[in-house]
Amino acid sequence: MMRVAGSSARLPGTGWRWLSAGLARRPTVALGGLGAVVVVFTLLAGGAWWVQHTSGTQQADRAAALAAAKTTVSGLLTYDSSNIDALVARVDDDVTEGFRTDYHTLISQVIEPAAKQQQITTSAEIVGSSTILEESSADQVVALLFVNQRTQAGPNGALQQSGSRVRVVMQHIEERWLLADLNPI
Repeated sequence: MMRVAGSSARLPGTGWRWLSAGLARRPTVALGGLGAVVVVFTLLAGGAWWVQHTSGTQQADRAAALAAAKTTVSGLLTYDSSNIDALVARVDDDVTEGFRTDYHTLISQVIEPAAKQQQITTSAEIVGSSTILEESSADQVVALLFVNQRTQAGPNGALQQSGSRVRVVMQHIEERWLLADLNPI
């Protein structure tokens, strides 16, 4: 808007005169500048959408990995001496190949002989969980699970309850979250 010197009065019709004068003198430059502004705004909007979309996808992946971790760890730590043989087959599809090998060794050499000899029954419940963002990536989620276990040795044995924490690593393999590592803390 143009103002008259020393006055607050406006001259009518002068608000956009500079734009129309610029378009009349150099239409290519003016339209090129307008095109550049449109491109910049489009890129900014696309970038904002991508950041929002990626953030939502990562949260959904972490939630899916955490749900799989809870189910798998509860299954790994729940067994009965009468059906411990079925435990290995029950969890085979939910763990990575490397973990499967180590777990089979642990079951066959340590847990199965003790469970059968002492008639141990153990049930595990995940009572709390959280992902460790600093250690997670797109194809791997690290989580901390809080586990309550109830164990009874023999049909007349006293029921013992204990709590523990475990750090688990879940890997995204072929559209599934599989347990790759489990360590007590």
